[in-house]
Amino acid sequence: MSESSAATARMQSTHSERLLELHRRFGKPQFYAVLLLLALMGQCVWLASRTPVNVLELGFISSGQAMQGHLEGESREFRSPLISWLATLPTQLPLQRDLDSAAWRVVLRLPFIFAGALLGASLWYVSRRLYGNAGGYVALTLYSFSAPLILRWSAISADPVAAWGTFGCIFTGIAVAHTLYAPREVVLWNWRRILLLGVSIGLAAAAVFATVLAVPVALAFMFYLVPHRRGAAVAILAAACAVAAFVVLVAFGFNLSSLSAMLNTSSQLQPTGAFAGQAVASALVDGFLMRNGPSFLTLAAVCIGLFLGWRRTRFFGTTAPLLVFVAFTVLALTLVHQHVLTFLWIALPFLMVFMAGVCADLLEGRSRWSGLISGLLLATLCSHALFSLMGLWHYTHQ
Repeated sequence: MSESSAATARMQSTHSERLLELHRRFGKPQFYAVLLLLALMGQCVWLASRTPVNVLELGFISSGQAMQGHLEGESREFRSPLISWLATLPTQLPLQRDLDSAAWRVVLRLPFIFAGALLGASLWYVSRRLYGNAGGYVALTLYSFSAPLILRWSAISADPVAAWGTFGCIFTGIAVAHTLYAPREVVLWNWRRILLLGVSIGLAAAAVFATVLAVPVALAFMFYLVPHRRGAAVAILAAACAVAAFVVLVAFGFNLSSLSAMLNTSSQLQPTGAFAGQAVASALVDGFLMRNGPSFLTLAAVCIGLFLGWRRTRFFGTTAPLLVFVAFTVLALTLVHQHVLTFLWIALPFLMVFMAGVCADLLEGRSRWSGLISGLLLATLCSHALFSLMGLWHYTHQ
């Protein structure tokens, strides 16, 4: 064989290997996940186009414009510079600014819709890695058709960014802990994960600083997973916190006065009073339970019952997200803070990951009931999606 023929054969082989790698990385599971994420974004765009811009959203926009003009905001209420910057980012585009225009409403809210989609992609990735394709499909379907999350992600708010960062903090911390079983250099080998962990913590803290409460939760999981290398876990998390501090400083434009205002606001965490506790509990019942619909509630109750009664479903992959869900729900019910309701939106995706894990275990069982279980689960997910679509339709036409 001539040299040119050999070179051609090598090029063809390399090209075939790249196609196979691309197919492996983006096959049918990824295609279905993209469709679900597009369904999520479509609902958000549709809702954003039909919902007037409210006072809170205008506050973020005016705060961002004041920052750009180096002016002092009129409101004494602290607003995250990161969220204010994201809120004013669309105003830099050469478009007609009309708050009565459906297209302009969507453009203003697009950065936050995109943040919600990124959280959905992260949820899919984690669930699929933990439980396989079935778990990924269940988690992403629950997420993509969750009416309360769609309502929240379709507005200018710190919640989607804080929820995405917190989700990354917990599961990246768990992923880093698993790598400590390998006999390699701790810091140098994990620098990519440390960077990702630090960025996750930094984004969450820059959006809502109270989310730093997720850091000790992540550390507790790391201690549990690698009890023999707790020093390395502390070193890694400390390095990630240093990266997070830099991310926060960048997000605040190195403005120490704004940073001080954020710290003063977040230091006011305290046990809730009766009135505040009742208000948060009402938001929990209305937002979590009622708006997610009967199918979601039924599936959640079944998953919790199976977790308590079926030993096979009780392992770290399902226990960890359930504990995080409980932890942030308890924090929302017991603390007073400007953004304490954010804890509810942070908690909900973790509940969905837990439910996906239990459902994946249920589907893996081989019995004469397998077909019936699969059919019931599919019907439940379809009912959940239909309830969300009908609820959003009713919300925009009431």
